[in-house]
Amino acid sequence: MVLWYFTYAFAGRLIIFLFQKVFSANYNPSKENFLTKLFSCDLCLGFWVYFALAFIFKIDILELEYKIISEFLSGAVTTFLVWLIARGWDAEFREITFYE
Repeated sequence: MVLWYFTYAFAGRLIIFLFQKVFSANYNPSKENFLTKLFSCDLCLGFWVYFALAFIFKIDILELEYKIISEFLSGAVTTFLVWLIARGWDAEFREITFYE
């Protein structure tokens, strides 16, 4: 179960990364719309990706009676946890250079 959840979290993060890379290649600042804002936000895009993947991977963290609510909350919790890990990784290993 734990390995299945890590696979789910890794697959979601990979999809988010790829979506953002593909969408940023076609970014046009003069045409900022809903999709531009969605794809630029890790939490926003991540929620919808993890919500959809919860159906595919049959992830049910809370084991509620209503599957749609459980998958909804599983997506929200996973998005936040993966976002925290990604921010922590960036803070620890990002190289900051100062130009003089």
